[in-house]
Formats: sequence, C-alpha cells, structure tokens
Amino acid sequence: MTDPQKDIYPWILWYIWKARNDKIFNGKEISPVDTLIHAKIESESWKLANDPEEDEDATDETTPTPWLPITLPDAPRFPICQVDASWTGSGLVTGLGWSLKEDRSGETFGLQGCRRSLSVLHAELESLLWAMSCIKDRLTLSVHFQTDCLDLVNMSESPSDWPSFLSELEVFRNLRESFINFTLSHIPRSSNVRTDILAKKSSSKRHFLFPNHS
Repeated sequence: MTDPQKDIYPWILWYIWKARNDKIFNGKEISPVDTLIHAKIESESWKLANDPEEDEDATDETTPTPWLPITLPDAPRFPICQVDASWTGSGLVTGLGWSLKEDRSGETFGLQGCRRSLSVLHAELESLLWAMSCIKDRLTLSVHFQTDCLDLVNMSESPSDWPSFLSELEVFRNLRESFINFTLSHIPRSSNVRTDILAKKSSSKRHFLFPNHS
C-alpha cells in the first residue's frame, strides 16, 4: 500500500541536515517541531506548485490578471513580504499567513489562527496588519508587500472609500508611518501559493503562532 506521507520524507531529511549545520556552524538551535513544520510547508508548496488543481475561480487564460505596479523604481531591492488569509463563512477560525524574503537572512514566515473575521476582506486586512507589525518589530523598515486581494490594495490607496473599515485603516496608517519605504501591490493567486498554504494550515489551529527563519 502506498504511503500518502512519503513525499514529505525527503524534506524532513533536508531540514534535519540544515538544522544540524546551523547548530554546528552557527550555534543555532532549531527544535524538532520547527523542523517538521517547515518540512511540511515546503512539501505542500512544492506539490501544489508542480501539480496545480483546477480552481473554480480561475479566470480564462485570455483575461489579463489585474496588476498594480510597484510605485518606487528601486523597490525590487527591498525585502518582499507576501500576505494571505484563509476565511470561510461557516468556520470559527481565520487563518493568517505571511512570508518575508530577504537577500541576506533568507526567509521568515508567520502563521496564526485567530477568531473568525467579519468577512474575507477583514481577514485579508488583518493578515496585512499582523505582517506589518511583526516586520516592524524586526526593524525591517523598507518592505514591498504583495497580496492576491485587489480590494486590499484599493483600500490602502483610497481609505475614505471604505468607511466600514475605519478603525482597521487607522491602525494601517499608523503602522505604515513606521516604515521608511512601504509599497503594496497585487499579484496573481498563482504567485501567492506558499502564503496561501501557511494561512490554510494555521486556520485549523486557534491561537497558533509560528514565526520562523529558514
């Protein structure tokens, strides 16, 4: 009988080897739980990227995906943080996920399950606010954020058009002022697979928080 978990074994071995090297050469301790979680996420990301499922919401190939360009000409030099949320009308928990990629320190990611948001757009905004807060605390103050939620980008550019999000957008404004360089743009869902997996994984674990460095 085929083992349904067999695909994850090479990833577990890979991250055990990385953890060993980090301990020997950098004096960095990585717990077995952290190693296993990271291996699971990488395995699922690879599988989804190489064996994509048909999406009911997928648009026709001839329809261009909405895209908002980066507003600063040198923004590609900045670390990139992708954010996403997992929300269902019948669920009790909202899953939040973000992934920050920096040239020198690699990747940092976070996932958190919290009380169900009022709507999917509230969840997307909560994910962005949480990512901004975590990254600000790391003193990474020049960041280009990316989301597959176009309304979230529109909201950040025209907050007065979204009066029902007044309190959340006030938090957004205060956090945004903490950054030296801040940009936010829209990306296709197919480019946000990893963060989508983080959000969905955390939605099954209430009050679960896991920032990690790869």
